[in-house]
Amino acid sequence: MTKSILFIADPWNCLDHARDSSLHLARVAIQDFGLRCYWTTPAAIFFDHGELFARLEGELHAPDTGVLSPKQMLDPREEVLPFSDFHSVHWRKDPPVDLLQTRLWSLAASTEAAEKFVNPLRALLAWNEKFAPHLFGPWAIPTFVSDSENEWRRYLSEHSGRKIIVKPVANAASRGVSVLPGTWAEACNILRELREAHGPWIVFQEFDDSVRVQGEARAFFLSGQIRAALRKTPHPDRPIMSLDTEENFRPRLELCTLDGEQQLRAAAIARALTESGVHIATIDFIGPRILEINVTSPGLLSWIDAQEPSPQLAKHYWEAILK
Repeated sequence: MTKSILFIADPWNCLDHARDSSLHLARVAIQDFGLRCYWTTPAAIFFDHGELFARLEGELHAPDTGVLSPKQMLDPREEVLPFSDFHSVHWRKDPPVDLLQTRLWSLAASTEAAEKFVNPLRALLAWNEKFAPHLFGPWAIPTFVSDSENEWRRYLSEHSGRKIIVKPVANAASRGVSVLPGTWAEACNILRELREAHGPWIVFQEFDDSVRVQGEARAFFLSGQIRAALRKTPHPDRPIMSLDTEENFRPRLELCTLDGEQQLRAAAIARALTESGVHIATIDFIGPRILEINVTSPGLLSWIDAQEPSPQLAKHYWEAILK
Protein backbone atom coordinates (compact mmCIF):
# COMPACT_ATOMS: atom_id res chain seq x y z
CA MET A 1 0.00 0.00 0.00
CA THR A 2 1.33 3.45 -0.95
CA LYS A 3 2.43 5.47 2.08
CA SER A 4 1.02 8.98 2.52
CA ILE A 5 3.07 11.91 3.81
CA LEU A 6 1.74 15.16 5.28
CA PHE A 7 3.70 18.42 5.05
CA ILE A 8 2.66 21.13 7.51
CA ALA A 9 4.24 24.23 6.04
CA ASP A 10 3.68 27.78 4.84
CA PRO A 11 0.64 28.53 2.66
CA TRP A 12 1.23 27.39 -0.91
CA ASN A 13 1.00 30.85 -2.47
CA CYS A 14 3.62 32.24 -0.04
CA LEU A 15 6.41 29.89 -1.15
CA ASP A 16 9.45 30.52 -3.28
CA HIS A 17 8.51 27.43 -5.27
CA ALA A 18 11.67 27.23 -7.36
CA ARG A 19 14.02 26.76 -4.39
CA ASP A 20 11.75 25.60 -1.57
CA SER A 21 13.41 22.72 0.31
CA SER A 22 10.10 21.12 1.26
CA LEU A 23 9.05 20.85 -2.37
CA HIS A 24 12.43 19.32 -3.17
CA LEU A 25 11.85 16.71 -0.45
CA ALA A 26 8.34 16.04 -1.76
CA ARG A 27 9.55 15.69 -5.34
CA VAL A 28 12.12 13.08 -4.32
CA ALA A 29 9.54 11.31 -2.14
CA ILE A 30 7.14 10.98 -5.07
CA GLN A 31 9.59 10.23 -7.87
CA ASP A 32 12.11 8.00 -6.07
CA PHE A 33 10.05 6.36 -3.32
CA GLY A 34 6.52 6.29 -4.73
CA LEU A 35 5.04 8.19 -1.79
CA ARG A 36 1.88 10.34 -1.87
CA CYS A 37 2.48 13.82 -0.46
CA TYR A 38 -0.11 16.26 0.84
CA TRP A 39 0.18 19.92 1.81
CA THR A 40 -1.47 21.80 4.68
CA THR A 41 -0.80 24.70 7.09
CA PRO A 42 -0.88 25.02 10.91
CA ALA A 43 -4.14 26.97 10.71
CA ALA A 44 -5.80 24.02 8.93
CA ILE A 45 -5.23 21.47 11.72
CA PHE A 46 -8.08 20.67 14.09
CA PHE A 47 -8.89 18.23 16.90
CA ASP A 48 -12.00 16.10 17.20
CA HIS A 49 -12.68 13.35 19.76
CA GLY A 50 -9.07 12.58 20.52
CA GLU A 51 -7.73 12.77 16.96
CA LEU A 52 -6.02 15.37 14.82
CA PHE A 53 -7.28 16.17 11.32
CA ALA A 54 -5.87 18.26 8.47
CA ARG A 55 -7.79 20.32 5.95
CA LEU A 56 -5.62 19.92 2.90
CA GLU A 57 -4.53 22.56 0.43
CA GLY A 58 -4.03 19.66 -1.95
CA GLU A 59 -1.89 16.76 -3.13
CA LEU A 60 1.54 17.22 -4.69
CA HIS A 61 2.51 15.73 -8.06
CA ALA A 62 5.96 15.54 -9.63
CA PRO A 63 5.79 13.70 -12.97
CA ASP A 64 8.98 12.30 -14.46
CA THR A 65 8.37 14.32 -17.61
CA GLY A 66 9.22 17.54 -15.78
CA VAL A 67 6.30 19.29 -17.51
CA LEU A 68 5.09 20.96 -14.34
CA SER A 69 6.93 23.89 -12.80
CA PRO A 70 7.37 23.74 -9.00
CA LYS A 71 4.46 26.16 -8.55
CA GLN A 72 2.20 23.79 -10.52
CA MET A 73 2.99 20.75 -8.38
CA LEU A 74 -0.09 21.25 -6.21
CA ASP A 75 -3.39 19.69 -7.22
CA PRO A 76 -5.77 21.81 -5.09
CA ARG A 77 -8.10 19.64 -3.06
CA GLU A 78 -10.27 20.72 -0.12
CA GLU A 79 -10.19 17.34 1.57
CA VAL A 80 -10.07 16.52 5.29
CA LEU A 81 -7.91 13.59 6.40
CA PRO A 82 -7.07 12.25 9.87
CA PHE A 83 -3.43 12.14 10.93
CA SER A 84 -3.84 8.38 11.31
CA ASP A 85 -3.90 8.14 7.50
CA PHE A 86 -0.30 9.37 7.25
CA HIS A 87 2.94 7.45 7.60
CA SER A 88 4.64 10.59 8.93
CA VAL A 89 4.02 14.32 9.41
CA HIS A 90 6.76 16.73 8.38
CA TRP A 91 6.82 20.09 10.10
CA ARG A 92 8.46 22.48 7.62
CA LYS A 93 7.11 25.83 8.81
CA ASP A 94 9.26 28.94 8.90
CA PRO A 95 8.92 31.16 11.96
CA PRO A 96 7.21 33.15 13.37
CA VAL A 97 6.56 30.61 16.10
CA ASP A 98 3.37 32.16 17.43
CA LEU A 99 0.64 31.01 19.79
CA LEU A 100 -1.13 29.19 16.96
CA GLN A 101 1.89 26.95 16.50
CA THR A 102 2.76 26.38 20.16
CA ARG A 103 -0.88 25.52 20.91
CA LEU A 104 -0.87 23.09 18.00
CA TRP A 105 2.36 21.48 19.22
CA SER A 106 0.88 21.13 22.72
CA LEU A 107 -2.32 19.64 21.34
CA ALA A 108 -0.48 17.24 19.04
CA ALA A 109 1.82 16.17 21.87
CA SER A 110 -1.21 14.88 23.78
CA THR A 111 -2.28 12.56 20.94
CA GLU A 112 -0.89 9.45 19.28
CA ALA A 113 -0.03 11.67 16.31
CA ALA A 114 2.94 13.07 18.24
CA GLU A 115 5.02 10.06 17.21
CA LYS A 116 4.52 10.86 13.54
CA PHE A 117 6.20 14.29 13.62
CA VAL A 118 9.56 14.90 11.94
CA ASN A 119 11.29 16.56 13.74
CA PRO A 120 9.76 15.62 17.14
CA LEU A 121 7.46 18.18 18.73
CA ARG A 122 9.63 18.52 21.82
CA ALA A 123 12.62 19.32 19.60
CA LEU A 124 10.70 21.94 17.63
CA LEU A 125 10.00 23.71 20.91
CA ALA A 126 13.39 23.24 22.59
CA TRP A 127 15.67 23.95 19.61
CA ASN A 128 14.68 27.52 18.77
CA GLU A 129 16.98 28.53 15.92
CA LYS A 130 18.18 31.74 17.60
CA PHE A 131 18.36 30.47 21.20
CA ALA A 132 19.61 26.90 20.78
CA PRO A 133 23.24 27.93 20.12
CA HIS A 134 23.40 29.08 23.75
CA LEU A 135 23.04 25.47 24.86
CA PHE A 136 26.72 25.36 23.90
CA GLY A 137 27.86 28.30 26.03
CA PRO A 138 30.94 30.13 24.73
CA TRP A 139 30.61 28.56 21.29
CA ALA A 140 27.60 30.80 20.62
CA ILE A 141 27.79 34.42 19.50
CA PRO A 142 27.08 36.59 22.60
CA THR A 143 23.44 37.59 22.44
CA PHE A 144 21.06 39.95 24.21
CA VAL A 145 17.26 39.53 23.88
CA SER A 146 14.62 41.88 25.24
CA ASP A 147 11.29 43.57 24.51
CA SER A 148 12.03 46.62 26.69
CA GLU A 149 13.11 50.00 25.28
CA ASN A 150 14.91 50.76 28.53
CA GLU A 151 16.90 47.55 28.23
CA TRP A 152 17.61 48.23 24.55
CA ARG A 153 19.01 51.64 25.46
CA ARG A 154 21.13 50.23 28.28
CA TYR A 155 22.59 47.54 26.01
CA LEU A 156 23.43 50.01 23.25
CA SER A 157 24.99 52.42 25.76
CA GLU A 158 27.21 49.65 27.10
CA HIS A 159 28.21 48.75 23.51
CA SER A 160 28.71 52.32 22.31
CA GLY A 161 31.00 52.55 19.30
CA ARG A 162 30.42 48.92 18.27
CA LYS A 163 28.45 47.81 15.25
CA ILE A 164 25.26 46.06 16.41
CA ILE A 165 23.03 43.78 14.40
CA VAL A 166 19.38 43.21 15.38
CA LYS A 167 16.99 40.38 14.44
CA PRO A 168 13.34 39.76 15.25
CA VAL A 169 12.92 36.61 17.35
CA ALA A 170 9.73 35.76 15.48
CA ASN A 171 11.00 35.61 11.92
CA ALA A 172 13.48 33.84 9.67
CA ALA A 173 15.45 34.01 6.39
CA SER A 174 17.05 37.35 7.35
CA ARG A 175 13.67 39.11 7.33
CA GLY A 176 13.85 42.21 9.51
CA VAL A 177 17.60 41.88 10.19
CA SER A 178 19.37 45.27 10.35
CA VAL A 179 22.65 46.86 11.35
CA LEU A 180 21.78 49.70 13.73
CA PRO A 181 22.88 53.29 13.10
CA GLY A 182 25.09 54.99 15.67
CA THR A 183 22.63 57.27 17.48
CA TRP A 184 19.99 56.13 19.93
CA ALA A 185 17.27 58.19 18.23
CA GLU A 186 17.89 56.55 14.85
CA ALA A 187 18.32 53.10 16.38
CA CYS A 188 15.13 53.45 18.44
CA ASN A 189 13.10 54.29 15.32
CA ILE A 190 14.33 51.09 13.64
CA LEU A 191 13.67 49.02 16.77
CA ARG A 192 10.13 50.34 17.10
CA GLU A 193 9.43 49.57 13.44
CA LEU A 194 10.90 46.10 13.95
CA ARG A 195 8.69 45.52 16.98
CA GLU A 196 5.61 46.72 15.09
CA ALA A 197 6.30 44.48 12.09
CA HIS A 198 7.63 41.33 13.76
CA GLY A 199 6.66 41.33 17.44
CA PRO A 200 8.24 42.68 20.62
CA TRP A 201 11.22 40.37 21.22
CA ILE A 202 14.43 41.46 19.51
CA VAL A 203 17.87 39.83 19.36
CA PHE A 204 20.98 42.03 19.64
CA GLN A 205 24.47 40.85 18.66
CA GLU A 206 27.75 42.52 17.84
CA PHE A 207 28.23 42.46 14.09
CA ASP A 208 31.19 40.27 13.14
CA ASP A 209 32.95 42.04 10.25
CA SER A 210 34.84 38.87 9.41
CA VAL A 211 31.64 37.58 7.79
CA ARG A 212 32.30 39.91 4.85
CA VAL A 213 35.34 37.79 3.91
CA GLN A 214 34.75 34.32 5.34
CA GLY A 215 30.96 34.30 5.10
CA GLU A 216 28.75 31.86 6.99
CA ALA A 217 29.26 28.10 6.88
CA ARG A 218 26.13 25.95 6.95
CA ALA A 219 26.43 22.32 8.02
CA PHE A 220 23.66 19.87 7.10
CA PHE A 221 22.78 17.40 9.87
CA LEU A 222 20.84 14.35 8.78
CA SER A 223 20.09 11.12 10.67
CA GLY A 224 22.86 11.55 13.22
CA GLN A 225 25.60 12.78 10.89
CA ILE A 226 26.93 15.96 9.31
CA ARG A 227 26.41 15.12 5.64
CA ALA A 228 27.47 18.26 3.74
CA ALA A 229 28.35 21.93 4.09
CA LEU A 230 28.12 25.14 2.09
CA ARG A 231 29.38 28.68 2.46
CA LYS A 232 27.34 31.86 2.02
CA THR A 233 29.46 34.93 1.28
CA PRO A 234 27.72 38.33 1.23
CA HIS A 235 27.70 40.76 -1.65
CA PRO A 236 30.12 43.62 -0.78
CA ASP A 237 27.22 46.08 -0.62
CA ARG A 238 24.89 43.78 1.37
CA PRO A 239 26.47 42.49 4.59
CA ILE A 240 23.06 41.15 5.68
CA MET A 241 22.68 37.97 3.65
CA SER A 242 19.25 37.29 2.21
CA LEU A 243 18.24 35.03 -0.64
CA ASP A 244 15.01 37.04 -0.93
CA THR A 245 16.74 40.19 -2.16
CA GLU A 246 17.40 41.16 -5.79
CA GLU A 247 19.36 38.46 -7.58
CA ASN A 248 22.43 40.64 -8.19
CA PHE A 249 22.79 41.29 -4.45
CA ARG A 250 22.23 37.77 -3.13
CA PRO A 251 25.05 36.01 -1.26
CA ARG A 252 27.36 33.73 -3.20
CA LEU A 253 26.83 30.04 -2.45
CA GLU A 254 29.55 27.41 -2.75
CA LEU A 255 30.25 23.96 -1.41
CA CYS A 256 32.78 23.91 1.40
CA THR A 257 34.44 21.74 4.01
CA LEU A 258 34.12 22.74 7.66
CA ASP A 259 37.42 23.67 9.26
CA GLY A 260 38.79 21.69 12.20
CA GLU A 261 37.12 23.69 14.97
CA GLN A 262 33.81 23.80 13.13
CA GLN A 263 33.94 20.04 12.60
CA LEU A 264 34.51 19.39 16.30
CA ARG A 265 31.66 21.67 17.32
CA ALA A 266 29.32 20.39 14.62
CA ALA A 267 29.97 16.82 15.80
CA ALA A 268 29.10 17.77 19.40
CA ILE A 269 25.92 19.52 18.27
CA ALA A 270 25.05 16.49 16.11
CA ARG A 271 25.25 14.24 19.17
CA ALA A 272 22.92 16.54 21.12
CA LEU A 273 20.47 16.75 18.20
CA THR A 274 20.46 12.96 17.91
CA GLU A 275 19.73 12.60 21.64
CA SER A 276 16.74 14.93 21.13
CA GLY A 277 15.40 12.75 18.32
CA VAL A 278 16.08 15.37 15.65
CA HIS A 279 16.27 13.93 12.15
CA ILE A 280 17.18 17.00 10.09
CA ALA A 281 18.73 20.36 10.96
CA THR A 282 21.22 22.94 9.78
CA ILE A 283 23.97 24.54 11.86
CA ASP A 284 25.27 27.97 10.84
CA PHE A 285 28.74 29.18 11.82
CA ILE A 286 30.61 32.44 11.53
CA GLY A 287 34.16 31.25 11.99
CA PRO A 288 34.12 28.88 14.99
CA ARG A 289 31.04 30.49 16.58
CA ILE A 290 27.50 29.13 16.21
CA LEU A 291 25.07 31.58 14.66
CA GLU A 292 21.88 29.47 14.40
CA ILE A 293 20.62 25.88 14.65
CA ASN A 294 17.48 25.36 12.57
CA VAL A 295 15.21 22.35 13.11
CA THR A 296 11.90 23.84 11.91
CA SER A 297 12.73 24.63 8.28
CA PRO A 298 16.38 23.98 7.40
CA GLY A 299 16.88 25.39 3.93
CA LEU A 300 19.06 25.15 0.80
CA LEU A 301 18.63 21.38 0.53
CA SER A 302 17.64 21.68 -3.12
CA TRP A 303 20.67 23.85 -3.88
CA ILE A 304 23.16 21.46 -2.31
CA ASP A 305 21.56 18.42 -3.97
CA ALA A 306 21.87 20.18 -7.32
CA GLN A 307 25.63 20.58 -6.74
CA GLU A 308 26.16 17.01 -5.53
CA PRO A 309 23.52 14.87 -7.22
CA SER A 310 24.83 11.66 -5.68
CA PRO A 311 24.26 10.87 -2.89
CA GLN A 312 21.39 13.29 -2.40
CA LEU A 313 20.48 14.62 1.03
CA ALA A 314 16.80 14.27 0.14
CA LYS A 315 17.27 10.56 -0.58
CA HIS A 316 19.08 10.09 2.74
CA TYR A 317 16.15 11.86 4.40
CA TRP A 318 13.52 9.45 3.08
CA GLU A 319 15.65 6.33 3.39
CA ALA A 320 16.08 6.97 7.11
CA ILE A 321 12.38 7.72 7.66
CA LEU A 322 11.11 4.73 5.72
CA LYS A 323 13.48 2.10 7.11
